[in-house]
Amino acid sequence: MNKRKNYALAVLLLTFILVGLFGFDYVITQIIMTTGQASNDPGTVSLTILGANETTNDTPTPTPGPQKSGRGIRKEVSVSISTIDKINIQSLHIKANAKEEKQVTLKLKNTGSITLNLKLKNTIPILSLNKKTITLRPEEETILILTIYTENIDTYTGLLTFEDDYLQTQLPTIIIVNPKEINYLVAVTIPPPFKTVQPGKEVFAKIRVTKLTRGSLVLHYLLKDMRDRIIHEEYERIGVKNELAIDKTIKLPDNTELGEHAFIATVDYQGTSLSDADTFVVAQETPLQKEQPQQTKKDNKIILLLLLIFLILIAQLLLHKIRKN
Repeated sequence: MNKRKNYALAVLLLTFILVGLFGFDYVITQIIMTTGQASNDPGTVSLTILGANETTNDTPTPTPGPQKSGRGIRKEVSVSISTIDKINIQSLHIKANAKEEKQVTLKLKNTGSITLNLKLKNTIPILSLNKKTITLRPEEETILILTIYTENIDTYTGLLTFEDDYLQTQLPTIIIVNPKEINYLVAVTIPPPFKTVQPGKEVFAKIRVTKLTRGSLVLHYLLKDMRDRIIHEEYERIGVKNELAIDKTIKLPDNTELGEHAFIATVDYQGTSLSDADTFVVAQETPLQKEQPQQTKKDNKIILLLLLIFLILIAQLLLHKIRKN
């Protein structure tokens, strides 16, 4: 009788431990899955609304069961910004002529599940918006008109900000103002592998100037942040024939602020100036966010497997001892 009691007690203890381990694994997995789902898209936020139901005049009031238990409703708050040519843009690059008004159309869409009451802000002095506030219901779209005008030839950087109680998304914007009539072309391109740079490292760009005649030109390099502040500036004079192709690297200051920046090249040639620019991001080196949850989950599974093997060995030794007695 005692042997049977000991055997039953051992089986019960082992079952309890295994249930506890797998329950712990489930909880950890759910936490990892939740924290690993932060969106990389601009203007996207996931949140949980606790307490009272959302009440709006235009959307049904959700009444799911989980809300009664205090867990709330998970909802996504997001806005998509597009131009005529590109959907869901992450930055805006505009070319305009001096002394000519130019208009650019943006399409804003509420891609989340709650109504957005957006306040619009602009830091670029030569740009104006036709709206200061926008209300968008889920899946609703609207048009925003940007107007650019200046008499000066220059390159401007700044931010368009779209802000709600639960959301703030910023659209880095570059406006290049050139003369209306020009006989040559300038192009600045930062290859995709070099679009993200750490402070103190080098930023790399390809610069091409075409439709030239013999002579020399001056290349003016500028690095600007999105507050229109110059963080680096240099010049060089180069002899040319019909065209110029150059690879340029510039070392960033160690204290460069994180965020979007502009690499600007201005060509002074035969009494005229022409500019082009491309954007890059200054960021600290961090592991890819999408890989962290997967790796952590894999490590947890390995640890649990080792614990399970250890418990099986202990159970076998315990059963062997019980049978021997």
